[in-house]
Amino acid sequence: MKFHQPRFPSHHLRGRGVAVFLVMVFLTSVSKLCGGMVPGDLSVGSSSYGANYSDLAIGDAGAAVSSVINLTGAPAGSIVTGVDVGFDVGHEYPGDLRVTLVATNKSGQQPGLVLWTPGDRSTNGYISATSLTDFNGAPANQSWQLVVQDTRPGQVGYLDQWSLRVRYLPPPQLRGPGTAGATGFLIGTTTPALQWNPAPGATRYRLRAQRSPYDAASTVFETLVNGAAGSFTLPPGRLAQNRSYRWTATSLTFKDSFERLCASKLLVVGQAR
Repeated sequence: MKFHQPRFPSHHLRGRGVAVFLVMVFLTSVSKLCGGMVPGDLSVGSSSYGANYSDLAIGDAGAAVSSVINLTGAPAGSIVTGVDVGFDVGHEYPGDLRVTLVATNKSGQQPGLVLWTPGDRSTNGYISATSLTDFNGAPANQSWQLVVQDTRPGQVGYLDQWSLRVRYLPPPQLRGPGTAGATGFLIGTTTPALQWNPAPGATRYRLRAQRSPYDAASTVFETLVNGAAGSFTLPPGRLAQNRSYRWTATSLTFKDSFERLCASKLLVVGQAR
């Protein structure tokens, strides 16, 4: 965590049946975090900014009060890759205060991240904490709360304003083969062209095909392609008849070093005809 004084800125695959075999494809919409977290420079991808300028009274040694910023501007399924937060408090003894940033983390919990603890340097003014990684992997679009509490009697104060910038990495948007309908549609090849729209901030993608039950031991194909790519044709001999498969495209950054998010589609290979 780094503390600074300066202010934030103001405000087709179209299918046809053939005589030899049929491949039925349908989509199950899945976006999820893939793989573990590895620390590093996560200032990649895009970002969302929000600020709350409403004054909030801080009672003398009273209950904690909270101010909310709702972020909704990131593409659906985007995950956090870094957070910057700043706040401005007025209090005669800022060392009496505890300031906590609260949001849902990647595990679906809200433990809170303490930004300022009682006894911290006594100075009024705008304080910012940058390059926070505690919320990495969490949904970017959510309600973020700044919680402030006066822990010692004698003085009251107020939260003047606070601001938040959340950097995020969106998943790749898969274009095909696939459809949202459960009945799917037929294609006449076992070597389909996997197609997706590149994700901002991704430097390359991991493509993986797995047969049912779609776990690591069931992987039948895996490869890496560069970030400018948007299509890859599965090689022959990977898909078999009468089996179900899932193909996954995963956004990667900086040679797999950091956050990753994936989306997947389900393939069902039909019987020979």
